[in-house]
Amino acid sequence: MGRETGNAFWRLQSALFLGVGLCLSALTAWAAGLSIPSGAEFNVAGGEFHLQLDGNSGDLTNSGVLSATDGIIYLNGDWTMTGAGYYSGGNGSVYFTAATGTQTLTPGSDAADEFGTLAHHAAGTVVLTDHDLDVNGDFINTAGIFSSNSLNMSVAGDWTNTGTFSYGVDGAVYLDGTDQTIYGSTDFYDLVKEIPSATGHTLTFEALSEQTVANSLTLKGFSESDGERLLLRSSTSTNEQAYLTLASGGEQDIRYVDVENNNAENGMTLLGRDSADAGSNDNWQIGTITITWT
Repeated sequence: MGRETGNAFWRLQSALFLGVGLCLSALTAWAAGLSIPSGAEFNVAGGEFHLQLDGNSGDLTNSGVLSATDGIIYLNGDWTMTGAGYYSGGNGSVYFTAATGTQTLTPGSDAADEFGTLAHHAAGTVVLTDHDLDVNGDFINTAGIFSSNSLNMSVAGDWTNTGTFSYGVDGAVYLDGTDQTIYGSTDFYDLVKEIPSATGHTLTFEALSEQTVANSLTLKGFSESDGERLLLRSSTSTNEQAYLTLASGGEQDIRYVDVENNNAENGMTLLGRDSADAGSNDNWQIGTITITWT
């Protein structure tokens, strides 16, 4: 390990193996890889940590505690949480950066394992493995392929997909934040947003983009009272609609929503029970709906 004099960065010539606590703050560092053993802690509290050096793939393996209070981790290899190891994302960000090939993302099994912001900006492929993924900030996929590989994802921030999102065979995306926006167009298997308490949230869809749901669509406010509905809105205040498509044969549970500028004409009619029509909606039935089975 050597420090480049005259500059605020560290260059780690080989994989970094940690046996005690270490905190990286306000520096830029590079390493060929990172391995954190059980009982050790590593915090990217600020600055940048680049896991790519001299042609090495830059794998990260963690059996301890990895955190990123406010820092950024750039990863060119695989991300693997093993044993009781977990990642606490805080306000930090992780960028998957491989331009070719496949990077695997293996979250920890510990309930504390969660990302802050998770971003994929490169032309390669990221594949989720083994465990469901919890993102407490934004999910951003602007290039290449991100595959959830039939696992579930929970996202508390905004969802951006201008690359390719592949759910595999099945799997749900849970939007479990407060006010959230979906940017770009995505093919989901199951898409879920529910309000758990007596407050109103807004789910905004980017105007002119289309969200397609193959299997099940769940959109639920807390009640039909004003201020407790889930507002479904287009990203523009004009009459530019957003498109929400439920594939033929799909299931839906839509209740206590307030809908405006939404177009469902490319799929099944969407049924908003005990809901409000704020105008400029196509292929929606909104209000008190009676469903008859024959």
